[in-house]
Formats: sequence, structure tokens, C-alpha cells
Amino acid sequence: MHSDLLNRIRTALENHGYKDFYINARTDTYLQKQSPLPETIERAKAYVESGASGIFVPGLMADDEIKEITIHVNAPLNVLSLPGLTNCNKLKELGVKRFSFGNALSDKMIAYLERNAAKLIEVMDTAHLYEN
Repeated sequence: MHSDLLNRIRTALENHGYKDFYINARTDTYLQKQSPLPETIERAKAYVESGASGIFVPGLMADDEIKEITIHVNAPLNVLSLPGLTNCNKLKELGVKRFSFGNALSDKMIAYLERNAAKLIEVMDTAHLYEN
């Protein structure tokens, strides 16, 4: 079980001088199930008891469920930016301590590069690279 692994990792870290090493334990309950709040809280509590420093719950989006997790789990909550879950200030008010945006920024940059590379090939001109 993940809790046993977390416990062994935490113990090994502490035994090797890494007492403050941050372990952000991830649970994908919201990516796999409908209405997984009770299971998410149960897992998160077990992970924290086993040595996790924080809990990462990608797919968690509902304000009331975010708040419930922050109330019942004694560790910083990390959520993943998704369409409709983007406002850091609102998330902070709900108790979220860490906010990840995954590959959203790199996806935008890659799409931008692909569009510009395609245009270079199409028009055989670099003028568009200097437009604002």
C-alpha cells in the first residue's frame, strides 16, 4: 500500500539527514471515480500519517469539496489547474496551499512554435516573426 511506501521513504529520508524533505503525495481519485470525496479524505489522512508533507489531488474542482479536504486533512492541499479552476486568489481563500498548472503553459508554447514554424514553411518568409 502507498502508506507503507511513504512511511519507508520518510524514514529513509530522515535517517539520511533530509528531515524537512517535502513529499507531495498524489491521489488520483478524482481522475478515476465519481464522487470520491470520502475516499480522497481517507487516503489523504493515511498519507499524512505515513509521512507525506502535502496532498496533491488532480481533478478536484468543486469549491465545497476543496474546502472539505482542507478542513479534514492536516496538510497543505495541492490542486491542478483545469478549465474552470484557474483563479489562485479564490483557491487560496478555499485553503489551497499549492497550485500546479501541469503542462498547460508548455502546451501553449509548443502550439505557438508549431504555428510559426508552419507559417515559415508555408510563406518562406520570416517577416511574421517580427510583428507584435
